[in-house]
Amino acid sequence: MIEPMHQPMRLGELLLRAGVVTELQLRAALAEQKRWGGKLGTVLVRMGALSEDLLVKALSKQLGIPRANLAEVSVPKTILDKMGRKLCEEHTVLPLSYIQERRALQVAVSDPFNVVLLDDLSRRTGVRVEPALAGEGAIREAIAKVFGGAVDESVSGREPGMKLLNNQMTSLLEQTPVKEGRRIPTVVDRVAQPMIDKNLAELTQMAEHQERVLRTVLEILVERGVLQPDDIKRLG
Repeated sequence: MIEPMHQPMRLGELLLRAGVVTELQLRAALAEQKRWGGKLGTVLVRMGALSEDLLVKALSKQLGIPRANLAEVSVPKTILDKMGRKLCEEHTVLPLSYIQERRALQVAVSDPFNVVLLDDLSRRTGVRVEPALAGEGAIREAIAKVFGGAVDESVSGREPGMKLLNNQMTSLLEQTPVKEGRRIPTVVDRVAQPMIDKNLAELTQMAEHQERVLRTVLEILVERGVLQPDDIKRLG
């Protein structure tokens, strides 16, 4: 069984303490996560706040959990069969090594806070599970090498829209066609533009609302004699 970590701390707090993200970046990522879902760490990486490798390093240092060595995977076939490729891909985990002397299984994980998952893996395998940290992308690639075949993006936990493929299986995110010196809008542009327009409209509406509130407050202050009309003119 897996014992919960003492004095649990949220991922955002850990990253702030480690100094790898700013409070502004964290707030933006939390807003993005609330709106579109997904893991906070993945959202931060996708936003460019930090790299996947830096995320893993920071968590490893703050939590005292070792980093996974995905280049050396050696576990009995019985354990691989008990976990199975589908489970590994759905939860982004991979068994790394079995330590016979203490009947422990080291498992690469991208989410060390998911104690329920670790406990479930312990029940499935019948041994103690010891987590080791690795990035989602690195674990997915290792899963493909261990089980054979390509990475199954449909159950990899990647957020919708993070990678769009055309008929030639090349990423539309990487395509930036140019015609007569002008960049031609791609499918991604056409998908993203309505979202951008909506966000701009919401920000404009919020700014107008704040301006109305401020004007109302100033009018009340003038009525009560706290401010003079000339004071408001000087404020612009």
